[in-house]
Amino acid sequence: MTQSVTAETPAATGHRGVYRLSPDRAPDPRPVALRFEDLSMTYPDGTEALTGIDLSIAAGEFVSIIGPSGCGKSTLARIASGLLPQTGGLVRIDRDHLAFTFQEATLLPWRRVLGNVELMMELRGVPAAERKRKALEQLDLVGLTGFEDRFPRALSGGMKMRASLARSFALDPTVFLFDEPFGALDEINRERLIEELSALHHAKGFTGFFITHSIPEAVYLSSRVVVMGARPGRIAAEYAIDLPQPRNADLRFDPAFTEGCANRARFMINHPVNPPHLVPVVELVPAPWTDPDCVAAVRELMNEVGQVPVS
Repeated sequence: MTQSVTAETPAATGHRGVYRLSPDRAPDPRPVALRFEDLSMTYPDGTEALTGIDLSIAAGEFVSIIGPSGCGKSTLARIASGLLPQTGGLVRIDRDHLAFTFQEATLLPWRRVLGNVELMMELRGVPAAERKRKALEQLDLVGLTGFEDRFPRALSGGMKMRASLARSFALDPTVFLFDEPFGALDEINRERLIEELSALHHAKGFTGFFITHSIPEAVYLSSRVVVMGARPGRIAAEYAIDLPQPRNADLRFDPAFTEGCANRARFMINHPVNPPHLVPVVELVPAPWTDPDCVAAVRELMNEVGQVPVS
């Protein structure tokens, strides 16, 4: 696979240089669903959380944001949702068809599962019969049929997160924001929900904006991964992910994909880009990205050419 990248210089962007997709790569023909334009955020205590964020996400695209703790990933998601006003720049998004899933399931303990899934529709004035029908459809979609009358305390962590996803899907969102929704789950439930979310995205075609610390999680789910640098948060790199859709669990355990991915990462480490403070955009070969050697090679690459700490 031929790799081609081009740089936006600091003079052109007004902030640290970043390697982006090559100009000979065909532009995405889909309309833009989410756009940040020169976005910045400074908190009242003077903490500069974000600076110079320029990012466009096409309708139906799934983009993951990774970066070190404290770099402003969650702040960016909260600004996109409208929960937090930015102090500079613009956000373009249709918030009338928006859903936001947090790090915790945030279910009301006194409501049964069905009542929790109906909650947001109830607050929006959806008639009772319609919201029950849609809630039952979404519970079936996430595999919780038969648990409608349970209280949250009777659910496992993974089931609670499924109920939270069902509640959001019931709103028929065109844009879905995720702030590390699987971070507190055990590995088995986490892997299962990642696969389910990938399948749901393929089936529903919503625009996904996914915050995570996990490189394997980001690559498995996404068509593009954006790396943020340390505070003040800024975009340090964008990676195009060339993996077949729909994705399945076997993809992460194919040794041929793992070997090809690791070899490509090692090649880039041995051929550093110029100038050295810029991180290249990589069109990644299909790979499971759970192989420890592969993940270590990518971390080494990022630290080698960009000094971007990635957890």
